[in-house]
Amino acid sequence: MTPGYFWYLSLHPKGPGQVAITFGGGLSPEFMADPKAGEFVATLKTLLDEVNLEDRGCTEKVYRGLSADKAVPGHLSYLERPIYDFMQYIAERTAGFERSFAQAAE
Repeated sequence: MTPGYFWYLSLHPKGPGQVAITFGGGLSPEFMADPKAGEFVATLKTLLDEVNLEDRGCTEKVYRGLSADKAVPGHLSYLERPIYDFMQYIAERTAGFERSFAQAAE
């Protein structure tokens, strides 16, 4: 997300080794009101196409690594905390999941 636009990718598993990807985004009215909006959109599309292509290559390599015989599942890196937080946010709002932390016995 940025002040002027957002974009997303939604991955939907289709079976082992296959995923369908839906993507899209939105632009704020203020962003589109700029006289150079057409130029900005073209530049933005080029950037997002490049980022998505790079991300696809990285994601495919990670999948191959995770599929290796010697791969062992592990915890997310501390650098991936926003991923965990976002997944918790989605779970709370879509599946009725509620985070609660047990209070330590005194």
